[in-house]
Amino acid sequence: MYQRICSECGCGLSDTAAVCPGCGAPVGAFCTECGRIVPFGAAACLNCGAPALTAPPVQAAEQDSAGRLLVTLALVFAFFLPPVGLVISIVGLKSKQIHSKRRLVVSLVISVILTAALTVFLSIFLPKAINAYSTGKRISDFFKGLFGA
Repeated sequence: MYQRICSECGCGLSDTAAVCPGCGAPVGAFCTECGRIVPFGAAACLNCGAPALTAPPVQAAEQDSAGRLLVTLALVFAFFLPPVGLVISIVGLKSKQIHSKRRLVVSLVISVILTAALTVFLSIFLPKAINAYSTGKRISDFFKGLFGA
């Protein structure tokens, strides 16, 4: 029976799940009194009423911040330097520290598309630029020839 939903990926969670089965994100802590799972944000254990932890463990928070940094870098580089964004996205997808990999997949797709577009553009533009440079054409003539005007 699924009553809870993972805040990272939206997957349904069972009452006894400590981590999301879809993305692996921690979704609760163990009660210090009875050992059952207490969802993050709950004021007390739902089983015995013992006070609950108010935040996830520090180690998980540190891993989460490192994962967020990697995801942010992947997205930024995907737009501004697509081949580097591609590498960072692949590294992030292989990392076990990052629980939610949806943004990394988006970064990977953007990087692949923009790297392919950049490759096609350079394969058309670069030979023409080299030819214009070697024949001593002016820049305005080069652009007129490039765009067919």
